[in-house]
Amino acid sequence: DFEKPFPADKRQKDTEPYRALQCVQASQVLRQQVRPQCHQTLDCFMWKGTSAWRQRTCVQPRSVMRLFSSRPKDEGVLSELVKKTRSEFRKTNSWDDLWRKKLTPWDLGKATPVLSKELETSRRRLEKSELVSSLTTLVPGCGAGYDLVAMLKHHDSIIDTLKLKEVESTVVGLDISPTSLDAAQALLESDGTVSSSQTTQVLLKHGDFFSDINEWETWYSNHESRSEGSFQTFDLIFDYTFFCAFPHNLRNPWGKRIAELLTPESGRLLTLIYPIVPDAPREEGPPYPVTVDDYRSVLEPHGVLMDSSEPYESPFTVPHRQGKELIAFWKREGSKSKL
Repeated sequence: DFEKPFPADKRQKDTEPYRALQCVQASQVLRQQVRPQCHQTLDCFMWKGTSAWRQRTCVQPRSVMRLFSSRPKDEGVLSELVKKTRSEFRKTNSWDDLWRKKLTPWDLGKATPVLSKELETSRRRLEKSELVSSLTTLVPGCGAGYDLVAMLKHHDSIIDTLKLKEVESTVVGLDISPTSLDAAQALLESDGTVSSSQTTQVLLKHGDFFSDINEWETWYSNHESRSEGSFQTFDLIFDYTFFCAFPHNLRNPWGKRIAELLTPESGRLLTLIYPIVPDAPREEGPPYPVTVDDYRSVLEPHGVLMDSSEPYESPFTVPHRQGKELIAFWKREGSKSKL
């Protein structure tokens, strides 16, 4: 009965009620009409505001997250989901509302395959003689957090390869949606790589991309006892299905903000330019159709230049986005990349 919270004694670990609750299949729970009072994200088992809800003791994160994923089975399903998402967003103008209603066609349900491959390639270019005192990465619009795990592995691999000591290594995931941050936290807490990393701090931040970095509220840290770094800029920013979420009047502010957040000496921006659909109405979104020139026109005036001869395709692009996506690296003028 989701109208009443579970009594406190029934949420204690190692009791029969607790073990029984652990065995509840997430699919069975989600098929029910969960009452609005029950938090409708990964914490659907728990009454909002209680210690059990805070600790998430009764959640099986991976199984629940699979159910919340909206990965389309085919192009027709994806098209209908995008239409529904756009319609809902026009009504509410709320990203959190989309997450709560599971209208997230951008969510792949896993780390971006292209990102993992590009990070692997960039690690091969690193020289062991490079002096690195800090590694900082930002993923704006981090969603359910899959790419944060890939970034952490990237950081730890660099530290191990270059045999770095006393390096400040931080991966920051930023989102404006509390529901998506709940999903990301559940993923990070369940991932052994994140919890076992002794070198890289993963931070979830709740806030507006365009606001001052000091106004971003810390939502989660995998090293709660460690103080946060004093970073104000980042060596690497990863943008995928983030730029395309903004209408045209916010694109130049996006370019200006990217330039502000990139470390002048070493900052690098990795963009997966998507969706490239030439015949799509330019004002229809989100996601709004994009071109390479859309990025150039708002980054170059702020001193962020393309770091590759031309954008290129990847064989690791997920099937339903092939032919609509290009990869491009960018850097602050005169910078030398660490990541």
